[in-house]
Amino acid sequence: MDKSILNGSQWIYLLFIFITLTFVIFIKQYQNSRDISIYFASHLIDFEKNKLHSKHYLNQVAAYQLENEHIEKEPIIYIGDSHIRKFDLELIGLEEPVFNHGINGDTTLGVLGRLEKNVNNAQPGKVFLMVGYNDIKYRKTEDILFNYRKIIENISAVDIFIFSLLPVEKDRSLVNKKIIFLNGEIKKLSLQYGVRFIDLYSSFLNQETGGIQDKFTSDGTHLTQAGYLLWVNLLKNYFQRKENDIKEN
Repeated sequence: MDKSILNGSQWIYLLFIFITLTFVIFIKQYQNSRDISIYFASHLIDFEKNKLHSKHYLNQVAAYQLENEHIEKEPIIYIGDSHIRKFDLELIGLEEPVFNHGINGDTTLGVLGRLEKNVNNAQPGKVFLMVGYNDIKYRKTEDILFNYRKIIENISAVDIFIFSLLPVEKDRSLVNKKIIFLNGEIKKLSLQYGVRFIDLYSSFLNQETGGIQDKFTSDGTHLTQAGYLLWVNLLKNYFQRKENDIKEN
């Protein structure tokens, strides 16, 4: 009898080794990637459960997903909370196709959970992001930043642009302090990952009060038309400076 041929018990042993190694590799991959769907489900905070599972929210996610399936490749997508949602992108005057995928009241976890359906399936050329304000009251700063990190890592786009958070009314000084800190940390993340950080905060700030300038807000948080026009001008100036830098180099 040929001794080189494995017997039944040896085959079972090899199969056991193979299954064990496969399982170990899977676990390591899971630990490294931290599967978004599982992470999303396990990190929902109470205030988010009704919001992110509401019919209105899910309908908007589904509508954006359907829209993405019918647009040309490499569009420009804006995603985030009400600041983005209320932004009339036609004011920018772009020739490229641009789509607003903001949702009122959205959070970093909400954006993370809908990236595949509302961003990546469109194969965007540029993605512009503003989110985080709605997290501040309920989520630890380190958790907000962790979500930001996962968002950056999981966006499939040629270029990613992150807008700073905006100041709020002067009476909410604690929130403004958190926003200042978050903006600094988000800027660091942007540098670390090689994405663009666009500072809006400084231009909206009332230096004397430490809050947003009154003319730019309707309620201490959301923007007036003047606020959005300032945003448009800041965005145009940002790209003009980048274009001039390229010409000089």
